Amino acid sequence: MNEDILESQNNPELETLTFDMQKTHPIPKIPTGIAYYKRQLNFYNLGIHVGSQNQGIFNVWTENHAGKGTQEVGSCLLKYMREHIHAPVKELRLWSDSCGGQNRSNKLVLLLIHAMLNHPIIEKITIRFLLSGHSFLPNDSDFSDVESALRVQERLYTDDDYIAVMAKCRRKRKFLITRIGKNDFVSVENLVKAITNRKVDVSRNKVSWLSCHEILLSKDQPTTLLMRSNLSQEHQIVSIEKQGKGRKPCIKYIELPLLWPQRRALSLEKLKDLKEMYKLIPKDVQQFYKTILSSNTAEFQDDVDGFGATIDFETEILGLESNNLEGELEQDIQECDNDKDN
Repeated sequence: MNEDILESQNNPELETLTFDMQKTHPIPKIPTGIAYYKRQLNFYNLGIHVGSQNQGIFNVWTENHAGKGTQEVGSCLLKYMREHIHAPVKELRLWSDSCGGQNRSNKLVLLLIHAMLNHPIIEKITIRFLLSGHSFLPNDSDFSDVESALRVQERLYTDDDYIAVMAKCRRKRKFLITRIGKNDFVSVENLVKAITNRKVDVSRNKVSWLSCHEILLSKDQPTTLLMRSNLSQEHQIVSIEKQGKGRKPCIKYIELPLLWPQRRALSLEKLKDLKEMYKLIPKDVQQFYKTILSSNTAEFQDDVDGFGATIDFETEILGLESNNLEGELEQDIQECDNDKDN
């Protein structure tokens, strides 16, 4: 990782980004036991650290806009690539920890492929994951500065209050903060339908996302993934192209619908607790809570690392392989054989 960051500082055609989710913070943050035992609104921050500039960037939102699963992480990276990656950069290297619910997922890969195909200059993307238990990203240092500043803040009532602390917690090389809205979060539903998520490579060897530590994506072969679990090994070649003859779906032109078109609904229990804390909120920020309390509700558990109404990542990562996994492997092997025959 350090070598990639150093190379990006000396090679104008390469950019290295590290990304990670900061720990969830509560809204409101107030020094009272009443708030401690209540469900509060979650404030999320996906940190992106730009290797070439040694610059920390924060992408922030609240849970009534979106959760913090794979698609939310991918949407933030997609927005950054669209707005900040310019010529002469041609290659992008991404580093993250091995969190399966957010980073090591085929959904994130599909979003990056779509972003690469629609980007005017990016030709190649390399995704690399740090070893579990040995993960220290530059984002950790960024988050540490924020956490230190937050410790001395007893009262934070809105997301604006958190953003103000983030903006002032450093004297030099201040953080760039982007507020992510509901129109920035996109769904991979159409992309998933356009590909085949195979669990074997072209040589009929099993592919394990759990142990994968590098994935290579190329614009000239967008439906071919090069994966390996050790940087000293050769890559496994995995085709995600749909089987059969005829015209195949083109990932580049697939429309990405909004993930939460009407904002993300909150649970009834959480809205009830927020209403009970409303009397503790100053009048000048009560409008923030009025908007939230008038939002839609839903019966589901709070989103944690990809969990929500549905699991946002491969069950294999949890060690909960489905009973029909062997059948799926046999089907993938048969598809590979048919592709060779064709």
